Amino acid sequence: MHLAVQLEIPDGPGQGHYPTRVLECEGDTISVALPLAGGEFVTLKPDDRVTVEYIDRGGCYRLPTRVTAVTHEPPAAVTVENPADVQCLQRRGFVRLAVSVPVTYASLSAVGPGGNPRGVRVTRRTAGGLTVLAPVRHVARTRDLSGGGMLLAVEEDLKAGEVLQFEFTVPGGPLVRGNAEVVRVEDPEPGDAPERPRRLVALRFLDLDDRLRDRIVGFLFAEEVRRWRAGLT
Repeated sequence: MHLAVQLEIPDGPGQGHYPTRVLECEGDTISVALPLAGGEFVTLKPDDRVTVEYIDRGGCYRLPTRVTAVTHEPPAAVTVENPADVQCLQRRGFVRLAVSVPVTYASLSAVGPGGNPRGVRVTRRTAGGLTVLAPVRHVARTRDLSGGGMLLAVEEDLKAGEVLQFEFTVPGGPLVRGNAEVVRVEDPEPGDAPERPRRLVALRFLDLDDRLRDRIVGFLFAEEVRRWRAGLT
């Protein structure tokens, strides 16, 4: 089983769009099956510019890249650089993948006793009567992740509409920080300890930098390729 993609060749004798599949995705390179046109392999050579397109569940993602090697020995393949940035053409339909990533978060909007935000710890310094507000941070794990948001399993009683400050590290990539809105809260999961039930909380990213969003999408693309290769999807 291999992940289906499109290979776009913008110019030259092989110009066009070709259906193909990912054969390998290792580190800095991606190998896809060398496409056929009219019963012949398309013409490509090292340093040619191409784009790998990945479409899934309403999301369309483009990986502009450069050819590093071409082989006609079975399986015939073209190897390209694995770009750091991924272009998302449809922001409404991000690819969502079940992955477990640790996330640190704090609620910035819920109000608790004394009129202070429930997700904020209030510390008073007696000298001068200075009041310091510090977010109370919690740790959870994602159940799934996309370029548009994530699903968290949490122990806290969060409400739809709350705004959370979060941070997590993309596996093999950068630290991601931002704010997210709670859009849905599901009931505690069966089998959880009654005193510490976990709820599934769907979050929508509010102000995520597009470059960080693209790194998330790139990680999910590579992870889905790995699972296809392993026969897990």
